[in-house]
Amino acid sequence: MKETIDLKQFQESASILKAVAHPVRMGVITLLTRYEALTVTDMCGLLQLEQPLISHHLAKMRLAGVLENKRDGKNMRYKLIITELAEAIHCLDKRNSQNHIKKVRDLN
Repeated sequence: MKETIDLKQFQESASILKAVAHPVRMGVITLLTRYEALTVTDMCGLLQLEQPLISHHLAKMRLAGVLENKRDGKNMRYKLIITELAEAIHCLDKRNSQNHIKKVRDLN
């Protein structure tokens, strides 16, 4: 007899993936693996994006449990909780780069 799979076990993982499925959020995750903790101002400079946009994406990821924040004087510092996400993003980027190289070779 074949073993069945209970899809409910994937609900939390799907929510997390949904919360990070945006280029800005992937950029934030990558930064937070490099710098450990950053303020919104730091991220705005490093990503060259406006503060309201960064804050919007940070709020989504914080609500999903991807990030945590702590007050540091007048600023909030954000830190990545689910550090494995950076590795997953790196793997996807590497695969996409390899596919791009293959497509360019196929054109020649």
